[in-house]
Amino acid sequence: MREAAAGTHALPVTGNNLKVLYKTLFLCCCLLCAADVSSRADDEDTREKHKDINQIPPKTAPKSALSIRDKLSYNVYVGVFEGYDNNVYLDSKRKGDLFDQFNSDAVLRYRINDNFDVKARYDFTGITYHEFTDVSMMDNRLAASFEYYHQDRVKTEAGYSVDFIDYFKGKDSDLASNGPFAGIRYYIDRKTYIGGIYQYTVYDYKSRKIRDGLDNEIDSTRKDCRNTVITEFAAYVDNLFVKVKNTYFINDSNDEYIDYYDYNSERVNLYVAYPVSARLTVLINGGYQRKDFKSRTTIKDPDKKEQDNIIMLGGGLFYQLSPSCSANLDYSYRQNYSNDPIQEYSGSIMTAGINISF
Repeated sequence: MREAAAGTHALPVTGNNLKVLYKTLFLCCCLLCAADVSSRADDEDTREKHKDINQIPPKTAPKSALSIRDKLSYNVYVGVFEGYDNNVYLDSKRKGDLFDQFNSDAVLRYRINDNFDVKARYDFTGITYHEFTDVSMMDNRLAASFEYYHQDRVKTEAGYSVDFIDYFKGKDSDLASNGPFAGIRYYIDRKTYIGGIYQYTVYDYKSRKIRDGLDNEIDSTRKDCRNTVITEFAAYVDNLFVKVKNTYFINDSNDEYIDYYDYNSERVNLYVAYPVSARLTVLINGGYQRKDFKSRTTIKDPDKKEQDNIIMLGGGLFYQLSPSCSANLDYSYRQNYSNDPIQEYSGSIMTAGINISF
């Protein structure tokens, strides 16, 4: 199922389908990065990068056919967005603001042999709100991993990532996270795969103090440990691309007051992309997340544990200006239905921008 290629990586499909696949995954990545802004005011949420580009089996050539230069490859993506968030703090006051966003990522890959790669990745996100600058932030993430390809159909990956999130003014929300990850994908055929990922992450808040069991602030900073399991399924049906992703994690924090940040979460997402023409692609995504808190009680009833149910909907249009440049218009909506009224919120975001890859 593999063909000769100089350091390029792509799902083993035919030439036309390969172009469509790469374009679709690239656009899905951009859409999700733009829509992800809505969760940035909620510091309990993980801002995951749904980046599928460069995570699929390589076309390989015999080891002897590749030079040192051929074994080294890279991909770079840059996105510039302007947007409006109608509920910056995700609360009942519903204050909106314009924001500027810049995304970029770079992937460097070196092929050791026909089945084994070394990969390094750097991701950057910067968001600047025009009025509510306390939530303006930048996010720097680095990851290094090894990839191994088994019999053309199976890819495994293991590595380590570190992430630094800095708010320009809200320093209590600054954090650094790090931890190992491992994943596997099995390609059922040339257009379909299933996969799974496990991540263990430690979130270390630089300045935020924790509380003891009596709700007294103590001289220790907050630290969360999270175990995450992700499963996913993706397939092409003619030109229609469909992906289903399920994320389950357990968050355990050292804040002792009614274990306020200890909870289990399960989220299911559906992503659909369809090229309506040679240049225009429509993307739709939706999701549902449930949070079950271990001990946090509701304001109305101290005997009830808090449960949050979050609905996420979004869509976008991407227009290909050139082989490496596209323009996009996105909309995302998120609403939390909670058994604690003070935790309920809704908010939407619209963004427009330019994406460049090379």
